[in-house]
Amino acid sequence: MSTTFDLDKTFSDLNLPADIQRAIDDMEYVNPTLIQSKSLPVILDGNDIVGQAHTGSGKTIAFGIPALMCLDMDAYHTQVLVMCPTRELANQVAEEIGKVGKHISKLKIVPVYGGTSIDRQIKSLKRGAHIVVGTPGRILDHLDRGTISLDRISMVILDEADRMLDMGFVDDMKTILSNSPSDRQTIMFSATMPKPILEIAKKFQKNPINIHLENSQLTAPRVEQFSLDIGESQKLEATLSILKIENPRLGLIFCNTKRKTDEVVSALQANGIFADGLHGDMKQAQRDSVLHKFRQGTIEILVATDVAARGLDVDDIDLVINYDFPQDPEQYVHRIGRTARAGREGKSYAFIGRRDRYQLKIVQRLTKSEPTLMRIPSHKDVEKIQNQRMIEKLTKLADHEDIGNYVSKIEDWASIADLEPTRLAAALLKMMTEDRNGTNDKKKKKVDGSFANTGAEAGMVRFFMNVGRLNRTAPREIVQALVRECGITGSDIGKINIFDKFTFFEVSEAKAEEVYLGIQKARVSGISVNVEPANRK
Repeated sequence: MSTTFDLDKTFSDLNLPADIQRAIDDMEYVNPTLIQSKSLPVILDGNDIVGQAHTGSGKTIAFGIPALMCLDMDAYHTQVLVMCPTRELANQVAEEIGKVGKHISKLKIVPVYGGTSIDRQIKSLKRGAHIVVGTPGRILDHLDRGTISLDRISMVILDEADRMLDMGFVDDMKTILSNSPSDRQTIMFSATMPKPILEIAKKFQKNPINIHLENSQLTAPRVEQFSLDIGESQKLEATLSILKIENPRLGLIFCNTKRKTDEVVSALQANGIFADGLHGDMKQAQRDSVLHKFRQGTIEILVATDVAARGLDVDDIDLVINYDFPQDPEQYVHRIGRTARAGREGKSYAFIGRRDRYQLKIVQRLTKSEPTLMRIPSHKDVEKIQNQRMIEKLTKLADHEDIGNYVSKIEDWASIADLEPTRLAAALLKMMTEDRNGTNDKKKKKVDGSFANTGAEAGMVRFFMNVGRLNRTAPREIVQALVRECGITGSDIGKINIFDKFTFFEVSEAKAEEVYLGIQKARVSGISVNVEPANRK
């Protein structure tokens, strides 16, 4: 294999084994990062390397793929050893290599590190381990106990060698390398190259190829950043609260997988939010349609994977939410940089789970920025901010608009009704709130003779119906119910979008009231349905 690799090429151009390529596709990785594109062909050619790159640049994939490809799966002795400075990184590396090798049958990867039961690790090692990932001190403990053997090691990887040096592991690293077979392949990655690291390379590597990436500081854009330390089950609640508080004109939500993207889109739509998704399974025509609607504001929230969002150029994005935290710090910076463009202000929120905390620390160290930690906004928090926003709008109207005619009207109404102006204003506010929340008579949902602001195509009205695919609902059943119950024809019916638990359908504006009043409590798929105009918020 050539030791040069065109940066425009994809992982598939490397001709990887089918099981590894399948895992790469599952992870939605298409183009290698810079360190991967430079080092993968070199390592796969059997060379020792000294790679200089910052943490989070994609090094694990760069050495993880060759590590998996050099294994004899029928031999359950340790064949690859990875040394890491901390237990957190050892766990992360083991998990990442496990993801790349998830379709490789019989694969065994065992992480070993201090601060946890060594007996449990010994049991795992006795069952066989193709790859051992661990801290130098704990690896030496196992060597002393005879629970790890280096006799048949074919590859040793030193990940973040400079940090292991800083933590006092330099002698441990030398001992482990001295006890490994001389014909092994030795891969070393380090963000910096202090003298002791260069000495290790000179002594323990065979004509290593140097791969250097400039370790410049990442620059976070001028975006107000927040983070929430929450579990997976809390993410939707947090997203809905943030959207209510920020009320973005356009918002972008990032997920790490296509499946999660679809799940989030469905959940947002079920909560009355105009959202759509963008991911790698969509045809180009579909992507173009979604992006056009997003730019036009028909879609307010775009949920996307990183791959699908490449090339997205929209200046009016007010808000970015990292629903899933990215593995690459550069990707985090790229994501939040989608807002605050062209001199505008912007905000970003990142959901941080237990496994993401280490990555967040890397982002903070590399960008010299620290997102403000916050909790999920409560209903009172949301109401307070919405009230503040309303007061600001009212104050602006009162100070800068001619509202004299309205003042006179309030005074006249108060006099006729024999009410204090304050109580009259309170009654007006209550009536407006009920109209907005849909608690008044159904016919009051109409505005000036039409159903307004439902996000439908021109001349159409979009409705929400509480049945979906899980109820075995098909488009023909929606059409039959509309024709049967409302007396309209097929030409009056527009788009029908059926999701797992609900459906959106469009009808001509001229027939909207007939449909709204006629379809209530009709039965679709054996269920008595509820239909409401689709709301933008």
